[in-house]
Amino acid sequence: MLDIAIAKFFDDEEQYKKAMKVLGRYQSSSINSWETAQDFLTSLDSYESYLLEQAIEHESNINKTKKRFLQDDVSVLLTEILNHTKEKSDKLDSESIQTLIVSYLQELQQGWKPKHRDSNKNDINHKLKLFADTVGNKESKDLKHSDIVTFKSTISQLPKNRSKGRFAEKSIPELLTMDLTENEKLSGSTIKNYANKVSSFIKWMAKNNYCNKGIEKPLSGMKVATKANHEQRPIFTDDQLTSLFHSKQYTNSGHKQPSHYWVPLLALFTGSRQSELCQLYKDDVYQSKGIWVIDINEKADKKIKNNSTARIIPIHNQLLKMGFIEYIDSFTHARIFPDLVKKRDGYGQKLSRWFCGTYLNKRNCNIQNNNESKNPVFHSFRHTAASQLDKRGILAHQVSHVLGHIPGDGNNETTTRYIKPADLPERQSIINKLHYSSIDFSKIRHWKRGYKRFTKT
Repeated sequence: MLDIAIAKFFDDEEQYKKAMKVLGRYQSSSINSWETAQDFLTSLDSYESYLLEQAIEHESNINKTKKRFLQDDVSVLLTEILNHTKEKSDKLDSESIQTLIVSYLQELQQGWKPKHRDSNKNDINHKLKLFADTVGNKESKDLKHSDIVTFKSTISQLPKNRSKGRFAEKSIPELLTMDLTENEKLSGSTIKNYANKVSSFIKWMAKNNYCNKGIEKPLSGMKVATKANHEQRPIFTDDQLTSLFHSKQYTNSGHKQPSHYWVPLLALFTGSRQSELCQLYKDDVYQSKGIWVIDINEKADKKIKNNSTARIIPIHNQLLKMGFIEYIDSFTHARIFPDLVKKRDGYGQKLSRWFCGTYLNKRNCNIQNNNESKNPVFHSFRHTAASQLDKRGILAHQVSHVLGHIPGDGNNETTTRYIKPADLPERQSIINKLHYSSIDFSKIRHWKRGYKRFTKT
C-alpha cells in the first residue's frame, strides 16, 4: 500500500529519496522561524521546489491513508488509489514523440524571423532527435521521469561530433560503452543546451496534455563541468597587445586589406564580436546627439546573436583620432569592409582565418603556443575589453549593456528588466575608459598608408 502511495507522486525510488531529504531540510528550517523557512525556500532550484511540493502532498496523502486504514477495508482503499492512477493516465492525449517534434517545430517557426527559420529548426531538431533516439519513439503519455533521467545521463556521456571519425555509424548504446578523452566529450555548455531544448519540448507537450507535468524537472539546473566565464577564452596580455599592434603590418603598411587594419582596432575599443564588426554597413555609423556611434543591428542581411545583442556603441576617441570616420567617407560602397564576402557563417569567416591562422602565428605576431586552450583568439578582444572596464570600476550591468550581454546570468530580474542601458553620453564615458598603456598608437601608420591595396568603389 505504501509503495502504491509513493508511486502516486514519484516515478522511482531515487526521486522519492531526494524529495524526502528536501522535505526534511524544510521541516528543520521551519522549526526556527518563518523567516528561516523563507530563506530556505528561496534557495531551492526549480527541481527541488517541485520535489518539495510533491513530498508535502505525499505526506498529506499518507496521513489521510493512515486514518482511513483504521476505518475502511484495505482492498477498497487500494482499488481507489489504483483507479486514481489509471484516471490520470487515461486523461492524457497521446502521439508518438517524432510526430510531436514535427508539430512543435511548426508552432515555434511562427515566432521566428524568416532568415533564422532554417538554422533554428535544424539546431532544435538535431537535439530533439537525440532525445527520441535515446528514449525510443514511444507514445508521449508513456513518458516517465525515469526516461528523462536516462536522457540526462546519456548526453553527459556522448562524444561531440558523434557522426564523424571513430564514432561514425555507431548506435547510442555503442557510443556509451566507448572510452572518451576529455577533448572528445561534449562541453558543459553544449550539454546544458541539449537539456534546455529538450526541457522546453517536454513542457510544451505537458501544456498540450500529451504527457504528465513536471517530468522534465531532472533537466533543470543541471550541474555540469563548465569553465567560469572569464576562463573560457584568455584575454590578451600587455605583451601580446604590443605584439599585435606594434607588428610590421601596423607600423610599416603591411596589411593587405582594410578589414585587417580596422577590425582588430574596432574590437579593441568596442569589445564587439567579430561577426558584428565584419557585417557593418556605412549606415550603421552615424552621429546621434553629436556623438559618433556604431549601431549593432540585424537590418538587411546582418545577423545578431539575440535581442540583447542589438545596441548602440559610442566610438572611442582613439578610433576617431585615427581617422575611422574619414576612412568610411573615403569610398561609396554600402559596406564598411567590401573586401569581406558573406559565407555560410556570415561575413567574418575570411577574417577569422587570416587572424588566427596567419596573423597570430610565428612569422607575424608570434603569440601562439602548443597549448591550444590557452591561445588567444579574436574573441579574446571581447574578454580583454570587459576586463579593462571592470578594472576601471565600471559596474557589471553597464559592461553587459555595452558589450551586448544579458546582464548577470540572465535569471536576475532586477538587472534584466529594471536596469536600463545608460544614455549615450554616459556610454561614451564608459567606452572612453578603455585604455591600453602597452600600445603606442603613434607608431601605427595612418589608415591611408596602413594597408597595401584597397579598391575604392
